This record gives sequence, C-alpha cells and structure tokens, in this order.
Amino acid sequence: MQRRNAQGETILPNRDLPLQKATHYIMSYNLALARKLNFKIEGYYQSIDNLPVSSDPNSNVALLNQYYFDVFFNIPSLTGTGKGRNYGVDVSLEKGFSKETYFVLNGSLFKSEYQTNTNEWYQTKYSSNYNLVAIGGKEFHFGKKANRTLGINAKFILNGALRYTPINESASLAAQETILNETPFTKHLPTYWRADLGINYSWYKKRVVHSLSLNVQNVTNRENIFSQNEFYSTTENRIIRRRGTQLPLIPILSYRIEF
Repeated sequence: MQRRNAQGETILPNRDLPLQKATHYIMSYNLALARKLNFKIEGYYQSIDNLPVSSDPNSNVALLNQYYFDVFFNIPSLTGTGKGRNYGVDVSLEKGFSKETYFVLNGSLFKSEYQTNTNEWYQTKYSSNYNLVAIGGKEFHFGKKANRTLGINAKFILNGALRYTPINESASLAAQETILNETPFTKHLPTYWRADLGINYSWYKKRVVHSLSLNVQNVTNRENIFSQNEFYSTTENRIIRRRGTQLPLIPILSYRIEF
C-alpha cells in the first residue's frame, strides 16, 4: 500500500510487517461409550503474535476485525506489535453411520481476544462466546431388492452472533458527528440460528446409480443479522441504525447419474 508523507514522498508503511505467528495448545479426552458412539471433550488455547494493529498508540484497531480494504481507506499504517488469544472448551457426542442413522452434537464455550498498543485486552468481533451444532440423518431402503434409498439429513446451528461497537449517543448528538464507545465490540448482534434440511432419493440400476436431491438452506427463512451500522446523520440530526441480514431460504435441486 502506497502513501504520501508530509513532504509529498511516496512511502510503503506496511511493507516490513512481520509474519504473523500462532501457537496452539490442546488437551483432549476421548471415550468410546459404545460401538460407533464416541464422546470427546477438548480444551484449547491459541496464542497469536505479530498481529497487525494500527500504529496509533491510542488506537484499539486491529486488522483481524476489519475488512481488508479498510487498510486502503481507514488505517494509515500498521505495526506488527499486536497480540491475540483464543481459548475455550469443546464437547461433542458422535454416532457413526450404523443401522441407517448417524448424528453429531457439538457445543463450544470460548473467548476470542486481542491486544493493541494500548496494552488492553478487548474481545474480537468474532467472540460470540458459544456455539452449538447438531447434525443427523437417516436412510430408508425399499424395493424388491432394496435398490431404492431415501435419505433425510438435517443440520441446526445456534451461535452467540458477531459483536459490534455501539455508538455513544449523547456524545454523538453533542458533537454532531459519529462517536463510538471507547471499548470496542461490547455488544452482540441478535442470536444467530439456522436450520438446513436435505432429502435424497437414489435408485440403483445395472451399472448406474440415479440420485435426485433437494437441499434447503435456512429452511425456516430466518433473517439472521450479520451487521449493524450506527451513525450520526448530519442531515437528519439524529442517530440512525441500519442492519444487514444474511441470505434467506435457498433451495438447491440436483440430479446426478453415476456410472
């Protein structure tokens, strides 16, 4: 990225950023409860060094929370002196495919934090704190030679959602400009959840397998929020809040022939 300094010279402020490094520590315990049924609990800690952050000593801006094009417009220069850490615990129960059924249940509790040149630790944009995933499916066989199969698969996700930095309403109204809270990412967006459903029908001919599938993402047409923009409007002299939603229900129909 090229910039011009006060003397009008072209400079490359981010050219000598160090390579970012991460160290992972994991401790896990696995237990076979039955044939094809496994329980696992895992604790982890990830340490991140040389994280690119704003070179402003009073800034809490880190590149990991930004869109990369922000470097060209909103962050004059970066320094590789930031730090990060992710830590938490995962618990899962998994049944491998047997008796025409399978399922996976996974739950996580975690924190994602970063540190800038202020030496303060802040939660990142992605520190949703909890995540739950449930996946399962079953197959049914029928026909004279059991050469037809109907498969039903489902997936459910529940997540604490992304974080955002709320606006300081009183300060923004007084200054008639957008002023965000000093501590970043203190609020969550509304809880994220989504359900997907898949139905697959297969029939077997001599040397050929036909498959007809319908996969519906976000089957309940849930409007999950992925962004919230809060700013002071000089034309309306008030605080405006705008939310962006993610994709609605998406059906995917496919037909496949395997030889």
